[in-house]
Amino acid sequence: MECSNLVNQTHVLREVLNASARSYEIYGFLKSEIILFNELTSPSLVIPSIHRVENILSEYMFDALETEKYVEYRNNGLEVFVLVPLNTMGKAHETLRGCADWIQSWWFENKSVKFGRPEKP
Repeated sequence: MECSNLVNQTHVLREVLNASARSYEIYGFLKSEIILFNELTSPSLVIPSIHRVENILSEYMFDALETEKYVEYRNNGLEVFVLVPLNTMGKAHETLRGCADWIQSWWFENKSVKFGRPEKP
C-alpha cells in the first residue's frame, strides 16, 4: 500500500474509532470507561464494564487479519465486535464466522460516520 493510502486509511479509521467511542458516550458510558487504542491495532476500543472489545477494519485489512486474536478474546469472556466498511459485509460474514460475536458496518454520509445494525457473522 502506498504511503498516501496508508495515511488516508489511518485518518478514516481514526474518524470511525472516535465516532464509535462517541456512540458509547451517547448511550451513557463515561469517557473514563472507554479505552481507546491505536486505530490499526486489535482491539481498537475496549469497554471493560460490559466485557466488550471492538476492532475497526478497513477494506484493506482483511488479508492480514489475525482472527486468532478474536477467538482468544472470546475464550477469555469478552464479546468481540468487528466494525467493517459497508461494502465488505459479505467478506466479513465469510471471514469472521466463528471468530467474532458481531460484525457491524460503517460508512460515511455527509462527512459523518454512520453505523449499521450489528449482525451475527
